Formats: sequence, structure tokens, C-alpha cells
Amino acid sequence: MTVSQPKKKRRQEVIVKELLLHPQLKVHELADRLVVSQETIRRDLTALANEGRLERTFGGAVSIATTVPGINERRKLMVEERDRISACAAALIEPNDVIMVGGGSTTLRFALKLASLEFPFTVVTHSLPLAMTVGLNRNAHVELLPGRLNPDEGLTAGINAIYAMNSFSAHKAFVGASGINDLGLHALLEPGEVYRTMINAAQRSFVLADSSKFGARALSRYQNWAAGMTLITDTAPAPDLVAAIEAAGAILTIA
Repeated sequence: MTVSQPKKKRRQEVIVKELLLHPQLKVHELADRLVVSQETIRRDLTALANEGRLERTFGGAVSIATTVPGINERRKLMVEERDRISACAAALIEPNDVIMVGGGSTTLRFALKLASLEFPFTVVTHSLPLAMTVGLNRNAHVELLPGRLNPDEGLTAGINAIYAMNSFSAHKAFVGASGINDLGLHALLEPGEVYRTMINAAQRSFVLADSSKFGARALSRYQNWAAGMTLITDTAPAPDLVAAIEAAGAILTIA
């Protein structure tokens, strides 16, 4: 029997309200609370995700309110491009990898891909919303770095974060940037220090940044282009930036 639209709409409104009270919920939890099948809940979550009212994760959903205000504003921009970048990056992860992931709006889209991986891996991050999202995946082991909290970005930074990172050795690091030009990668000072440490602690590093960052600058240039680095982006940069990347021995990947 087909469920009436008003009933379906009421159920979906309840799901959204439940996620405001409990920002991370599994399909079976929602099915039990609403006394419907798990398949019905999956269809509801897909519909609500398509409307931008929640984010789907491995086996459940997370409220968009779990992201902090600064991130929440930026997450609405370049979504399709960031999803392509994130899918490309997630395909690089192998079973039992230890990865470091920096905070930011693009890496939050990446977190949604990590939340659906079906093999064991470890994430080391300083981003609270990223840790909460990836932590929904039972295949993931998440290490959240200590440090001074930046409430606008939902990040930890400072000497304690740096000190803790130096105790890890990672296969891969995935970081973002506020600006990208021929000189290198730019970000605010403290997040930039964290990103640089992640790059140094990993065997390979990947910069996840959409084309809106090309030519932009920020307070700090935290990393020069270097061999072992890969920029994953959505559109080919201008020739001078391509030349700078290639001259340093870094790699450019267009998602």
C-alpha cells in the first residue's frame, strides 16, 4: 500500500527534529523510533539529503547543524565540485591506511565519503565535525587531536595539536587551503601550522581545493609546492600555476 504524502512528510519532519536533538543517528534507530522499516527510513534520508536538510553517512545520517557556523556557510558553495574532488581523494585510500585530514569545507565533503568506506582505516584529525561524521562509520578508528579550540571553524590548533601530531606516522595526509598560487598553499596562521605538520608527518600529501581558491591568498603561506604533493581540484588552473606545480615535482589531478 502506498504511504500518503502527508504521512510521509510528517515522518520526515520528525527525522529532521530527531537529528537536531541527536545529531548522529543510525537507520535502525530511526526505524525503531518511528516504527517503520529500515528501507522506508533509507528512502526518507535520501530524500532529505537531496533537499539539503541532512547529510547521509554510512548506515545513517548526521544533522547539518553539527557543522559550526563558519563552515556551515561555506559548505553550501561549490558542492558538486567538492564532491567530485572528495570522491577522487577517497578512491586513493586503501585498507588499514592511517590518514591525517585537516579541517575545512572541502574536507567536510571528503568526510562524507570516508563515512561510507567499507574497510578498516584510521583518521587523525583536528576537526570536530569531521571526526563526528567519520566516527559514524564502524570501520573507522578516529583520533581527535587536542589543542586550543577555534569555535568558528570547529578546529583545534596550537602547540598541543602540533605536539600530538608528531607522535603519529601517516600513509597519507589530506589538507585544504584558503588560497592557492604559484608560491604554494595559503591559510590562516594556526590552521596552516597544523596542515604543514600533517604534510610532514605523511608519506604522501593531497591538497583538496576547488578552483575558487586559485589566485587567492591568506595570512600565512603554510607550504611551498614540493615533490610528493598532489593537488586535487575540479578545473585546470592557469598555465603559470600548472608550471609552478610541475616545476616543483608535484602532481595535478583534475577530478
